[in-house]
Amino acid sequence: MATVPSKARCSTCGKEKSTVRCEGCLKLFCYNHLTDHRQELSGELNEIEINRDLLRQTLTEQAHDPTQRILIKKINKWEEDSIKKIHKAAHEYRQLLLQTTAENITETELNLAKLTDQLKQTRLENDFNEIDLNHLKRTLTQLAKRLDMPPNLSMKEDSVALIHRISIVLSSGHSNPRVIELRKAAESFGFHIKGGREENSPIYISHVTPYGVAWEHGELRKGDQLLSVNGVSVENEYLETAVRLLKQAQGIVKLVVQYSPQDLIEMENHFDQ
Repeated sequence: MATVPSKARCSTCGKEKSTVRCEGCLKLFCYNHLTDHRQELSGELNEIEINRDLLRQTLTEQAHDPTQRILIKKINKWEEDSIKKIHKAAHEYRQLLLQTTAENITETELNLAKLTDQLKQTRLENDFNEIDLNHLKRTLTQLAKRLDMPPNLSMKEDSVALIHRISIVLSSGHSNPRVIELRKAAESFGFHIKGGREENSPIYISHVTPYGVAWEHGELRKGDQLLSVNGVSVENEYLETAVRLLKQAQGIVKLVVQYSPQDLIEMENHFDQ
């Protein structure tokens, strides 16, 4: 009599039944519990979609953040006030220049009128010699020079700035040191570093590889300052020191990082360039 071959056991009910292997978890399920398993997976997918929608909502809210609008209004007001100050100062300087030039012309006209009277009187009296003529010549020359060369007017920069620059500073809210543990995969932790003593800069995370170990972990951010590797401080160290420590790390590496606030926008409009 032929022996009936034994069947595999369902990973859910444990009974010997016809089963199907899930290619994801590699477990065997009978037909009834395979449906349940698919429903569980569908529920997880629904949860991911819900979290995606929540993230999209948060992103939309941040894009319309009232704090951002308030800062934009402050920047606009600073710009308007600065332009008004410049226009006012430029108008005052132009008026001063025009007034000084007009006074110079008026004074020259008066002196020229006096010289004209002297010439008429000299010719009328017909009593002059070389001394009188030289005096008249010098007076005429001085008037011509005064007209060609107005009062000594020039521009100079004040030591006190007319317009004060403003800065927009990003503070991530993560200025406190954070401990991050990453498991090494394929000789890499999925991030790059730059900086170091040779560049007179802290060592910082310059790139997080998408879908890499650090990216999947989710806590390490581009711009994080690297403070230590497995308990060894890398502050004020050369870049190669941190690279060596990361290469020597086996299994899990413990990083201490700190997000360093940085100026995103620094407005340096001195209006004197």
